[in-house]
Amino acid sequence: LGDVYKRQVVSTVPKNEEPGHQLQNRAVELCAQVPGNFEKTITILEWYLQTYKEADFFEEFAADWGGCRCGVCGVPDFLRYVRVLAEKLNELNPSAELYANTWCISYWGKDPLAEGWKTMYEREVSGSREVIKALPDMPDNTHLALPCHHLYRPLAFTSYDGKANTPTFPTQEDIINVHRAGRKVLAWPHFVMDDDAYRPLSWGIVHSELRYIQQLLRTLRLMGIDSVIGNLYLPLLQISNTYAYGRLLDNPDADPIDLIRDFAKLVVVRDDVDKLVEVMVWVENNSYWEEQMPEDSRLPKLSVTVSTQRARKLAGEVRPSAKPAMPLPVSSQQWREALQISIEKMS
Repeated sequence: LGDVYKRQVVSTVPKNEEPGHQLQNRAVELCAQVPGNFEKTITILEWYLQTYKEADFFEEFAADWGGCRCGVCGVPDFLRYVRVLAEKLNELNPSAELYANTWCISYWGKDPLAEGWKTMYEREVSGSREVIKALPDMPDNTHLALPCHHLYRPLAFTSYDGKANTPTFPTQEDIINVHRAGRKVLAWPHFVMDDDAYRPLSWGIVHSELRYIQQLLRTLRLMGIDSVIGNLYLPLLQISNTYAYGRLLDNPDADPIDLIRDFAKLVVVRDDVDKLVEVMVWVENNSYWEEQMPEDSRLPKLSVTVSTQRARKLAGEVRPSAKPAMPLPVSSQQWREALQISIEKMS
């Protein structure tokens, strides 16, 4: 996997200095209407293609950061980048694929947030459908990646005053139109496995959102999407969500408690599995992801009831496995310590 990620954006960080923290936003957007700017920015993206040309596929993100809010630029300007990059990729690696990712495609136009988040999401739908309509005329190696905000994301549901008022996008018809053009669809639900630094109540802690991951994957299956990316900011913390995500991709109907138990068997000694199951049920039932959800989009909690006091106590008692049954990216001991810290932050 290789990402052609920061389109339209040029760093302002001085040479030989580290870019720094995500929240510093040390970049500028360049309008493609200004002579020379398209050539300047496409050169940056082509460097990534050349450097990682052996990757199986690339994504050209519409924005975040990026796009152009001058009021003249629009979706055709984004597609100009996609077309040039797809043609270049075809020269470098004819077997590779380029996915036009419509994340924040609403930023190709006047600033959408000037009219609020609902406008941003409305333009996300219309912009994505404009890309779908253009796909038959794009190079054959061009496919589609969709953020799927309207299917799972609390901020989208809240923007429409509840899940019941939130339009479905993509629909089955949208996906049929993509497949009819001979193109693939990749779902790119960014936040459900982890969360980013803009939400400090959920940043830097162990997550468990198995019920919501399961609901999303079931919905995607219903819409006709069978390829999904799971995004991680802090992969060493999120080994439980990652494990469950992989299992649910194989079987979206698996029982969440069974998945928690199977995960627990990997990270603690046999006699402490039941204890860790209780702890992870508490983490799941007290997820900030769920707290962000409007009332009509919250799922029933897992049936096991665990108090905060008991979860804290058991987290300190479980003994990490010295020899996990499968390789882990972090030691069981380190993850157990992170879990304890997470429970303190959550409570």
